[in-house]
Amino acid sequence: MPSCLAVRHMKAGQCTHRVYKEDLCKMHYNSMKAKGPKTYSTSQMTIRHENERMALKKKADGDEYIIQSVALRVRQRIEYHHMLEWIHDTPDTPEDVAYIENVRAKNMKRKAEHEARFARIEQERLDREARDEREGDDGLFMGIQVVPVAPVPFHEDRQNIHLAVTVNEVVKKTIQKVITIPVPADYRWNTETVAKTLGEIIAECKLSIAAARLLSEKYLSEETIYDMVPGIYGKTLDSVWQFIKGHADKVLLIKTLKTELEDNIDMCAQGNLTRLCNVLQGYLDDMPAPPIAEILGDLLPPLAEIEDREVRREKALQIMRTHNVPDDQQEVWLEPLMA
Repeated sequence: MPSCLAVRHMKAGQCTHRVYKEDLCKMHYNSMKAKGPKTYSTSQMTIRHENERMALKKKADGDEYIIQSVALRVRQRIEYHHMLEWIHDTPDTPEDVAYIENVRAKNMKRKAEHEARFARIEQERLDREARDEREGDDGLFMGIQVVPVAPVPFHEDRQNIHLAVTVNEVVKKTIQKVITIPVPADYRWNTETVAKTLGEIIAECKLSIAAARLLSEKYLSEETIYDMVPGIYGKTLDSVWQFIKGHADKVLLIKTLKTELEDNIDMCAQGNLTRLCNVLQGYLDDMPAPPIAEILGDLLPPLAEIEDREVRREKALQIMRTHNVPDDQQEVWLEPLMA
């Protein structure tokens, strides 16, 4: 019985499931149909190229590695251009169209939400400036003490940031999610040198002297805000900046980051850290992550080696629950695993 021809990451090994359709097992076939042939083929090529680079690192070193790696990069670049030509010349299938439209709709929705949020923050800032100008230093306007008639939004309230429920249920989880964004070594916070993150943000955001001074102080600090790891502010900012640098909405995100950093003045350490996470509000689901079909395609096949069917089924269900696979879709993934 022929095995599935799908490419998986080197550490996962070759897929050992039997062919279901189009030389793929049922899991990888479902993945291909969910993403469309073009996106799936591109993903497969990316995985294969990464496997080739990893294999070369293991078998070659010194001058030999340099020579072979250059040749490998040239070949992979040619394959990449051939893939682009194939994508351009081949008509889209209904699955390709559906996947592209779904991604486009999600991106447009996130962009609209972020633009609306930025406009609201900017308007609130203008309103505060106008109110401060009217009130003067003593908070009086025409002899009458001005009192806010509406509650201040959470992200603007310097006191609500300390609410235990908010901290425990929202902020920590958000920070933990943000710091999973990969950061290159020269952009990574450390206790010996100043990483590139700090200088780039100050320059790109065109920060005021006060905001830049506060940012530098917080970024270089080793304090453990919210009882998290030392340097958590710098580590969070590193990830936020990497997300911004590689995003299509970079210009808008930089404006939002500038607003948050300048509004951080006179706020506590917790408030400063919370505002960093505010920058990515509405974008967190857009962080680089493999599709669920690809995740299951890597995690489920090795379970086929478990002889006890009940144990095999329970472990598969645990994996699917962890990755929030809907109940009505679980049997589709279990069927080939339990065959």
